[in-house]
Amino acid sequence: MKRVLSAIVILMAVFLIGCTNEETEKVKSVEVTLSSNTAEEGDIITATAIVLPEGITQGVAWNAVNAEIQYVSSRVAVLKVLNKGTGIVTADIDEKHAEVGFKVNAKKITMQAINIENSVSIMEIGQSVTFSAVLMPAGADEAITWTSADKSVAEVTTTGVV
Repeated sequence: MKRVLSAIVILMAVFLIGCTNEETEKVKSVEVTLSSNTAEEGDIITATAIVLPEGITQGVAWNAVNAEIQYVSSRVAVLKVLNKGTGIVTADIDEKHAEVGFKVNAKKITMQAINIENSVSIMEIGQSVTFSAVLMPAGADEAITWTSADKSVAEVTTTGVV
C-alpha cells in the first residue's frame, strides 16, 4: 500500500510540474495582406493578418491611416478607404508589427448631362461665337469633343469657337 501511495504521489508531482512548466507559444511573425492595393475613395477593402506559427489564438490590434475600420475579427479588418492619396494598415500582436500600404484614387464622377452655354440661334456670316460646356454633376471628368454637323455651313475648333 505504501508503494502504491508513493507511486500516486510521484505521478501527481510529475503531472503538476508538467502543468506549471508548460510554455505558451510565442508569435514569431505577422504579415498583412490586402484584398486590393488600389481602391477608389469610399471603396471597401479587406486586410488579413497572417500570424505564425499557426494556432495562435490571440487577436490582432488593427490601425489604419486614410481608412476607417468598419469591422474587425481576430485576423481580418474591413476598411472603408477615405481620401485620394495613400494609406497604411497596421497589425500588431505580441510585440510583432506589420504594415502594408495602399493607393487611393479619386472617385470618378460620371457625367449625367451637358449644358451648352452661350448658345446663339442666329449668327452672321463671318461672325465667331465661343461656346462652353458645363458638365453635370460638378466634378464630372469627361473629355469634350466639339464637332460641326455640317462643315459646309459652320466649322468649330477643338475649344468650341464657331
